[in-house]
Amino acid sequence: RPLPAPSTSSQLDMLRGEWHIEGSGVGAGAVVGTIADGCVVWDETFACDRTHLRLAPDGVGVEMCLGEELHCAVFDAGPPGRLRWSDGECWIRVSGGPRSSWHSGRLEMLSEGARRTLVQSVE
Repeated sequence: RPLPAPSTSSQLDMLRGEWHIEGSGVGAGAVVGTIADGCVVWDETFACDRTHLRLAPDGVGVEMCLGEELHCAVFDAGPPGRLRWSDGECWIRVSGGPRSSWHSGRLEMLSEGARRTLVQSVE
């Protein structure tokens, strides 16, 4: 299922979580990293800086630039969530996921100390 069309930030928020390489070949199951706040935070094995994601011009996929190369993916919400990249690699979300607006609204009602305790207990 492609991403819905509300807004860019909420679409990128749908990618939040920890991602691994899917499949049975070389590298399968390897940790890719975490997607948060529209960025891939790569696992230390990649020795890469965080990489910004952006919504593709078609409004369905996402893109990232690695070096001089543009990589495109289509998101399948699953479960489990998958990112199918243009180079054939497929990432699978193993934990995390988007926070709903309902949860975000409830967090805003809590005091800062209570919010910090609650968020730490969930993460």
